[in-house]
Amino acid sequence: MFGAVNSVFSGLAFAGVVYAIVLQREEVAMAKQEIDETRKILEAQNDLTKSQQVCQTKQIFENTFFQTLQLFVRLTSEMALSDEPANDRLGKGVFKRYLQEIISDNRPDESTIARYERFYESRAHELGHYFRVLYNLVKLVHRSEIEEKRFYTNLIRANLSDDEVLILFLNGLSVRGHENFKPLMEEYALLKNIDKTHLLYSSSENTYAPSAFE
Repeated sequence: MFGAVNSVFSGLAFAGVVYAIVLQREEVAMAKQEIDETRKILEAQNDLTKSQQVCQTKQIFENTFFQTLQLFVRLTSEMALSDEPANDRLGKGVFKRYLQEIISDNRPDESTIARYERFYESRAHELGHYFRVLYNLVKLVHRSEIEEKRFYTNLIRANLSDDEVLILFLNGLSVRGHENFKPLMEEYALLKNIDKTHLLYSSSENTYAPSAFE
């Protein structure tokens, strides 16, 4: 009888051990599931944080970009020739006069860039601020972590008249623009809308990488 009772208790004990193991496995599985769900929640929160950071970074960049672009547009609209009446030749019209000055200063056996350098020396007080603002506007986009930088440089390009693009073309070949600005002009195709029939372009057309015009 005692042997039978011991057998029963042993069986129950074994069944209890098995049941405990089953419960433990279920608890481990549940714990693993909770860990996986927690990891997914943390990943989702991390993705949300990154997304918020990207949006915040983009917002800060765009605020600075559009304020600087507005400054550039206003600066261009207020440009004037210092040797003419204050209310004459305002805005983008000055660039057509600039091109005429460069063309008319035609000396035998002198390169277009040499003529531009001499022209710039006489107009530096008018063009210096213009080029500094334009260069820093493009550099702002270039150094940012924003995606699709071409979208923003295309907005800059859209604000340049044909005459401005030609002046920019010449300035990029000068001692002031060759090292820093010219590579950005080539990277972001700032000369895409240049008038390739213009005399000043044809005299120096092979001085830029093709990407500057694409």
